[in-house]
Amino acid sequence: MIARAGVLALACLGPWLAPLTASAQQPPAAVAAEWGLLGRWAPTCARPPGPGNTHTTYAALPNGRVSVTDDDGSGKSTKKPELFDTTKSEIFTASIRADGVLMISESFATIRMSRDIWFMKGRDGRRRVLLSRTNGRHWAAEGKVIDTGRETLWESRCP
Repeated sequence: MIARAGVLALACLGPWLAPLTASAQQPPAAVAAEWGLLGRWAPTCARPPGPGNTHTTYAALPNGRVSVTDDDGSGKSTKKPELFDTTKSEIFTASIRADGVLMISESFATIRMSRDIWFMKGRDGRRRVLLSRTNGRHWAAEGKVIDTGRETLWESRCP
């Protein structure tokens, strides 16, 4: 009975666990560098950080992880600053699927929260979120924001 449940679980998760490249065995910083994630990203690089134009910076750390810093121009957290700081996190796992999708998992130092994000890259080098979930709650799926149904924003790597 337990063996059948395991087989059923693998069958159901199979599409989500699409074949990964060799990146699955590398530290997150190496995977991020390979995919081109490191650096600063924004919907419109020429505009300063502000509402609807958060600048996110990814930097490799000596421990092999990646630091993530969000700047929405306010000098505060982009989400509920009175409760906790969600502007800084670390990517602790990263892998690239065979179809080029980057899958990352990040944790926030000041709170017990983790987030999974899947990025796709466009032919022009821009990226957008395919999936985003925080502590199991989906914020975006299939490239659309759950609450609005709008497509997630394309972002460019800034100079």
